[in-house]
Amino acid sequence: VLLLAIVLAFGLSTAFERMVSRPILAIARTAKKVSEEKDYGIRANKVSDDEMGTLVDAINQMLGVIEQQNRQREQSLSREKELRTQAEENNRLKDEFLATLSHELRTPLTSIVGWISLIRSDRTPDDKRSIGLAAIERTARTEARLIEDLLDVSRIMTGKFSVSGSDLDINQVVQSA
Repeated sequence: VLLLAIVLAFGLSTAFERMVSRPILAIARTAKKVSEEKDYGIRANKVSDDEMGTLVDAINQMLGVIEQQNRQREQSLSREKELRTQAEENNRLKDEFLATLSHELRTPLTSIVGWISLIRSDRTPDDKRSIGLAAIERTARTEARLIEDLLDVSRIMTGKFSVSGSDLDINQVVQSA
């Protein structure tokens, strides 16, 4: 009886080990490998269609969802990085534009302020005054044209810019050029 009990216990432990312990150990090895390698494409091997097979299916399905979410997260991070790089480049271009614009707007003003100081000094001869007033007028028109161009750029960017056509004598344009 004792020998029969030992054989029966050995048989039951072998069956238990094959039906329960091996699949659980296989799942544990798979989980460890996924954890170490951070590879959610790894799947556990299904060996039966019983409760252990259902557990393996559930774990594999969960790994599939995690893999998909991980892929989506990586795509989102990549897109965010591209957008950040593009925003930084746009910001750099904006800074360059503002620096150039400041220079272009300041240059005519310097001429205007200089001529006004000379004319107000009462030491400027009349012929120089008329030259100075012409320079002031010319640079003021240049300044107004720059500001109008800047406003046109703003209108273009906001979609409020309109273009109207008119007839043009091409011969006159060529002769002027």
